[in-house]
Amino acid sequence: MPSTTIATPPHKKKPEVILIPWDPESLEHVERLYQQRVACGWHQSDVEEIWRDAQRRGKKAIQWIVCI
Repeated sequence: MPSTTIATPPHKKKPEVILIPWDPESLEHVERLYQQRVACGWHQSDVEEIWRDAQRRGKKAIQWIVCI
């Protein structure tokens, strides 16, 4: 089976990703993550009960992913 290489045309910019650490002290970050969990239908109670503390202690590394 011949291999195929897909190249990005020179005029097309490769997608970039920026990672923004989730701040467990930011009420805006906490609320936004909670709302995402509600929309997904799972683990919304973990945001307050588990994830905030785990992020503070360095046991979790939650990041916002921004594609540009």
